[in-house]
Amino acid sequence: MTTTDDPLEKRVDSVGRLMPHTEAKVVSATDRTEILPIGQRGELAVSGYLLQKGYWNDPIRTAEVMAKDGNGKFWMHTGDEAEMDENGYIKITGRLKDLIIRGGENIAGPRESQTSHPLEIENCLLSHPKVLESSVVGLKDERYGEAVAAFVRKEEGLTTDEIREWVRGKLSHHLVPKYVFWIDAYPKTASGKIQKFVLQEMGTELVAKGKGL
Repeated sequence: MTTTDDPLEKRVDSVGRLMPHTEAKVVSATDRTEILPIGQRGELAVSGYLLQKGYWNDPIRTAEVMAKDGNGKFWMHTGDEAEMDENGYIKITGRLKDLIIRGGENIAGPRESQTSHPLEIENCLLSHPKVLESSVVGLKDERYGEAVAAFVRKEEGLTTDEIREWVRGKLSHHLVPKYVFWIDAYPKTASGKIQKFVLQEMGTELVAKGKGL
């Protein structure tokens, strides 16, 4: 929650801090037992009196989001991509379900599907010293179904080849962006979340003009 005593920047750019008698943590998108450090993006999980008991008549879906930690405490894994600062302000940066499904030709066998998680690529890009901000989306691709597209806010001197080589050196080959677009400002909601559907529309238009390669 936010209050009138909070700085304007925090009221606009975050969803505020925790309500009394509640807890939150940011965990790894691939390992929910790993609590991430301050400022690193992952999945937002919450605990406290406000938790739902589960989904009505849907134990499978309930089990997907409600889980006990090692101390027996229940946590709801929201599916929201988020980060928390040193003062406890939480910023929602996306949805973990925004996966990129990229179908690849398996030379040794039948067609296989590869799943790319935008957060993994974004965190890799953010580790580059000249990358200020990044957002990754999937764009339609005739051959693979979807292609990885990175929208990057950068310092001067960074090239698309450097971006691809950076990701290629740290992640699997299918996570390397096919398209790289430079951007000065991201389309965002009132709470500061990047509107990825707008980026997808922008990317589709830019690709049609032969840009991003």
